[in-house]
Amino acid sequence: MNKLAKKKALTSFVALVIGLGLPLYTGLWKPVGGLYSEHLPLRWQVESFLKGQLALSTSPRGLGWDLAWHNGKVQQVFGLAVPVWQLLFEAPVRLLGLGPFPDRICFIVALVLVTYWIVNTQRSDQFDLGLVYLGLLCTVLFPPFIALCSSRFLAYEEIVAYGYIGALALAFGIVRWINAVADQQINRDAVTGQLTKLEWGYIGVCAGSGLMPFIRPTFGAYGLVAFGLTTIIARLKRLNRWVILGGIIIYVGLTGLLLWLNYYRFGAPLEFGHSLNLNSIAAMRYASRFDHPYQDEPIGSAARELISALFFTKSFGIPARSGYEPDLFPGQSPTLRWREIYFTTFGVNEFLTTTVVWVGATAWFIVHRRRALTEPGVVLGLWSLLSGLMLFWFYLRFPFLSSRYLLDFGPGIAIGAWVFWTTAMRYVSRVNHLVPIPALVVIGALIFWWGSSATRIWTRESSNTLTLSELRERMAQEKKRSLDVELPLEYTNAIQRARIPFNLDGWLEDGTTLASVAAFVKDPECLVLDLTSAGDTPLPKEAYEDVRAKIGLEFLKRQSITPT
Repeated sequence: MNKLAKKKALTSFVALVIGLGLPLYTGLWKPVGGLYSEHLPLRWQVESFLKGQLALSTSPRGLGWDLAWHNGKVQQVFGLAVPVWQLLFEAPVRLLGLGPFPDRICFIVALVLVTYWIVNTQRSDQFDLGLVYLGLLCTVLFPPFIALCSSRFLAYEEIVAYGYIGALALAFGIVRWINAVADQQINRDAVTGQLTKLEWGYIGVCAGSGLMPFIRPTFGAYGLVAFGLTTIIARLKRLNRWVILGGIIIYVGLTGLLLWLNYYRFGAPLEFGHSLNLNSIAAMRYASRFDHPYQDEPIGSAARELISALFFTKSFGIPARSGYEPDLFPGQSPTLRWREIYFTTFGVNEFLTTTVVWVGATAWFIVHRRRALTEPGVVLGLWSLLSGLMLFWFYLRFPFLSSRYLLDFGPGIAIGAWVFWTTAMRYVSRVNHLVPIPALVVIGALIFWWGSSATRIWTRESSNTLTLSELRERMAQEKKRSLDVELPLEYTNAIQRARIPFNLDGWLEDGTTLASVAAFVKDPECLVLDLTSAGDTPLPKEAYEDVRAKIGLEFLKRQSITPT
């Protein structure tokens, strides 16, 4: 076996160890136990794909927590990319008369492939192989990612985990492409007319960029920045213009497909279902459909809260709460906002490495401009910075804040750490090998950096898995619940729920209401509400003007208010 074959074999072994070991360590699968998630929205989406459908159900009784109802259909809001990935495994198994295929194995395969891709992307002339493996501490073994995998890992967390490793794959695709820019002939062979690896690499980055929001909408920030940076570099390096045009068409085409799917499933191109999904938190339903106090939060206060939540959260071990407590972390604004901190995210370690890389990449680009865009570390630093700024602006006044939302920043922060430590390794590798002390210091510092973050890992809930028999039983129960139902024309009290999940939720049996009420009615053309004051004092007419209503995404226009 030659040296290259040995390296590939070792890389494959390491990828398998991480791909199997990390899920085993975090409880995503157990030697004695199941390989199936207990949360089934993604599973039902795969079942719908197998039937040639997008909707999970045509009955409102098929609704579950945070599923959406639009145009007479139940839709899940967790993206389509992960179910499509799972379908690649499910379809062949069903053709053999077997199944369902374990969704945890789908995740393990993705993790193995991305780990192999990361290690195989880095050139052997840049780093020793041992240092390459140490770099995995900043990516697939990144402590916040381990915390995410150690959490309850329902569909909410699962799509973030897929998005995280997908963004890492995209980042190292950029590294591979920039290395090709430095090493290879730019344009295709004049005789054969075939695309070079460099041109295929650009096409691949554009396709990967366009697929990112299919995993999770917020991860579209990573795709947009990757597409923009690689296209700018391609133009500067005079890549064939038809190849560039092809890459642009692929990215724009995938974006157009996403917008069309949103329109078909949820009624608007930029609607991902989060203004339509249902749960029993009345204030959350109101905030997602109408408005919320945090939208007027001063920028300084909102920025302080978001930075504090990202890097300085210390409320570990807190019990489950309503989401509206005022004391979850330092720097938290007193303004009403739903907040859920249930596993550790980032700390001072990640804050320092990210800040250094962002400042360094920006300064290097300002000084060197074009030459800077041929340095993988600089390009990844800019990718991390620009995507991070986009996410920061999105979440700055977002009505909800959760640990899993903060992990949307994970790929950029992890890549920032990778750039920081690999740059340090590359620098000390130039020192005389007879004096290995600088290299040992950097390696020791990396291990200390990782260890101090890893020892902070905490999660309030752990993952539960199902066996095959348990999964089939759960699916049979949920399928029975999804029977068709005739929707009523009116409601006179709060108990006429028609066994529809979340129907009349927010309307209490004593006649009072919470911040919002959800109601299912047949073919509504107008809405008539009979309202009375909860107290003895009649409400003034102006108070009734605060009452608002929507049917799906459509705001209803108030026609009249008649006091009785």
